[in-house]
Amino acid sequence: MEEQPNMQQEQKTDNESGNGCVRMNRSALMIEVIARNNAAFCMLALIASRAWRGPSIDRHGCRAGEAFIGDYAQWGLTPKGYRVAKKQLEEFGLCSFRTTNRGTIAKLLTRDIFDLGAISDRNAAA
Repeated sequence: MEEQPNMQQEQKTDNESGNGCVRMNRSALMIEVIARNNAAFCMLALIASRAWRGPSIDRHGCRAGEAFIGDYAQWGLTPKGYRVAKKQLEEFGLCSFRTTNRGTIAKLLTRDIFDLGAISDRNAAA
């Protein structure tokens, strides 16, 4: 007989369980980002997939619409490639970045390429 899950157990959020979705909008801007630097597009996709959807703040200090991205070496970027991709995403107005003592936190600024849908945090500015 299968054991029934304990209803008192804490439910995982979409971010913790790997569930949820992100909508990608096809656009000329998307094509331009890919053409200029595909690593920047990959970073943008990573930010969108990792972005915290709230409520409150996650374990890395991210608010809604933000993602911890300090582990760039694990997804194949060199330090220079990482810096260039960040700079290009800022120039396109797609992301902002802030550093913490644990790494970098990125914030999606627009829904032009990736749309996270409804974000739970009332204080989110995206």
